[in-house]
Amino acid sequence: MKKTFGIAVLVLIGLGLLIVEPKSLLANEIPTAKETPMSAYQKSKVIPKMKGCILTSWFPDDYESIKVEQTLRQMKTDGCEYVSIMIVWYQDSIHSTVVYSLDRKLPDEKGKSPTIAGITHVTNYAHSLGLKVFFKPQINITNSDAWCGTINFIKEEDWIAWFKSYKDFIGYYLDLAQSLKVEGFIIGTELVGTEDRETDWRDVVSMSRSKFPDGLISYCANHDSYFRIKWWDAVDFIGISAYFKLTESYQPSVPEIISAWQPWINDLAAFSAEQKKDIVFLEIGYQSYDGANTNPNSAPTKTPDLQEQADCYEAAFKALSNQPWLKGMYWWMWYWDPIQNIDGFDVYTKPAEKVLRKWYRGN
Repeated sequence: MKKTFGIAVLVLIGLGLLIVEPKSLLANEIPTAKETPMSAYQKSKVIPKMKGCILTSWFPDDYESIKVEQTLRQMKTDGCEYVSIMIVWYQDSIHSTVVYSLDRKLPDEKGKSPTIAGITHVTNYAHSLGLKVFFKPQINITNSDAWCGTINFIKEEDWIAWFKSYKDFIGYYLDLAQSLKVEGFIIGTELVGTEDRETDWRDVVSMSRSKFPDGLISYCANHDSYFRIKWWDAVDFIGISAYFKLTESYQPSVPEIISAWQPWINDLAAFSAEQKKDIVFLEIGYQSYDGANTNPNSAPTKTPDLQEQADCYEAAFKALSNQPWLKGMYWWMWYWDPIQNIDGFDVYTKPAEKVLRKWYRGN
């Protein structure tokens, strides 16, 4: 889904930004894992059941804060066992071939990409709580509402340049993930326009295996594109952003929402069987707005509706929890300071949090 909060704040507070080329940021900061070829065991890893939530930020220092520790403790209290840490980099347009970090320019000016100190802090703190960690790098378009799923190129040399820059981007965090003993790595998120580049993506997976041999590797496809990807065999499980449209009602009952899930469940079960791969919803979530179930990635209204969000959570758990092909869900989202309720997706102190706790923790 689009992650555009940082753009609005950028306009409001007049941020100063620094574009940093990947290699200039990466030099000599993180020990690189010894490169090893992909082996057969990596294709047959056991996928655990994951009770997950996604931690998000759009500013560099957020993950360094004491507040984010409180947020992680609340995730733990609610029964979360896996946390996916979002790491955002940027490119200037959907046709730009350079992926870069937006970080701090001057002490009193902020950018958007998280610091290495912050990522290290939240990873180590999550591990200290007994949480397992995935890194989830993704791309936003600078100063634009454009979605990363529309990134595309016509010239072959542009594709080559973009994939090189993209591999520099995630390669850095693969090294960091290996050094911090992270449990999993998502090599891309909703890059729909690039997904038919099978050879390029297999090369990305191969590099990822070399740098991060000890953890699980997957890709997060959009709910309307996962079935077109031809390289699922290369990763450990099928990852999906599960923003499937449900009913057409702004006041649906839980049974009605459960019924609306059934066609999607049938398709997903068949695809899992065809691919001989488990599925994990690497993103799923609902805003606390009226009509959220009709278009989960962007509700049609901004009218508060805490009950609909809770009902969507309840229906998802009831419809999906016993599906043998589904190995878990990561709920979008827990902002580093969830009380800010960015875009209405957070559940902190809302009825949906009680639903999450009931299903994840059991009481």
